[in-house]
Amino acid sequence: MVMARRKKIKLPKFLNLPTSTLSLGAFLLVNYWCQANALIPSVQPTKLPVKHNWQWWRSNEYTAQTKNPDVVLMGSSLIMIPITLVEADHSNKQIDSVKHYRSTCLEDGLANTSSQPHKTSVTVFNFALPGSMVSDQYMVASSLFKDKQKPKLLVLGLTLRDFVDSGVECAASTPTYQFFKHYFEDQAQDDLSLVALQTSKMWQGVTEKAQDWMDRNLYLSGKRLAAQYLNNAFWQEKISGVTGGKEKLDDNLVVAPSKDMMDSLFGDAVEPGQFLFTPYATAPYQDNTREYKRRFKDYDPAKLAIQEEFLSKLMAHCKAQNIEVMIVNMPLTPQNMALMPDGSYEKYLASTASLAQSNGCRFVDLNNGNFGIENFKDTAHMNSAGGKKLVESIVGSIKNDRALAQMIVPNSKLAGSNTSVK
Repeated sequence: MVMARRKKIKLPKFLNLPTSTLSLGAFLLVNYWCQANALIPSVQPTKLPVKHNWQWWRSNEYTAQTKNPDVVLMGSSLIMIPITLVEADHSNKQIDSVKHYRSTCLEDGLANTSSQPHKTSVTVFNFALPGSMVSDQYMVASSLFKDKQKPKLLVLGLTLRDFVDSGVECAASTPTYQFFKHYFEDQAQDDLSLVALQTSKMWQGVTEKAQDWMDRNLYLSGKRLAAQYLNNAFWQEKISGVTGGKEKLDDNLVVAPSKDMMDSLFGDAVEPGQFLFTPYATAPYQDNTREYKRRFKDYDPAKLAIQEEFLSKLMAHCKAQNIEVMIVNMPLTPQNMALMPDGSYEKYLASTASLAQSNGCRFVDLNNGNFGIENFKDTAHMNSAGGKKLVESIVGSIKNDRALAQMIVPNSKLAGSNTSVK
């Protein structure tokens, strides 16, 4: 018996393309269809499956408030650490800095006037973040401080490191930027990227530039976190319908806290109990010159200029929202300043003071010799004694500014009153 020869079927030419090309084409078609139909709705940034880092905790705490704070403190660990140390002493309680955002030492200092002791309620929110840059302060303020959630006064602690840290390739590479960029959409995201991705060297920020391009040009890339959240929420609802809400999906989309304290301090996930401050704790002075040599190693004036642009944007945002701004030039030890490139500090100080003046912001210089080595725990961070002086200086600067005093504590005689903090 002779078998009939089966005729070979010829595939269309477009199906003879390499598999990778076909896959890319299919992805682009799906991407275009999803974008055209706006398939993935926006999700509140604090609900996205991102690291539960300092930025996430503070944002949740800030948005959960029922009353806007009168004052918000911002800056890096140079503000965060001494204020928290004083808070532990002031309350005589152990402070969990991950969950504790209030600054009652500042609140009591402002509310405790000679004419109205403890009668006036003042709220102060500590939004200082470890390792943050000026661009990070802008990201926080422009995302959260607006409409019905804005404070009356923003107190921003700054020094040269906040502008030129060699470990930060570009503004878009920080944990704060990566978290708060989800508050920006469409044209606002495009405009922000133009500044945040600026670098003086082509190789800097390559990863961030590539991810930014994908997020802005590929709908599915930009919406990937929202899609993950919505998918998880969908199946959670299905499970709850069967179990009556007793069973929950394991949220494996969120990064677990790191066991490395330094990683948790500078961007990785952090959880309550990792950073505790004990009242009246003492610790030997630490020489961290090696760290700051590294931070100032590749001083780049272009980075200073980019961060100055963000400072201008921050001031403009606050002005548009009727938020007063007080910039505090933070105290430093002579050992820390000796590590700075020649002329860099003077340039930073002059430009920051000038920007403050031209934008109608207050400028308070506390790096004036009034803080001695006994006020520091290392070359840059103050101890509780320095923190107490810092609080008293901020309280005094507000009380002695009649306009600020009346704005924060209306109908009270703040100017010239006692500013001591217990």
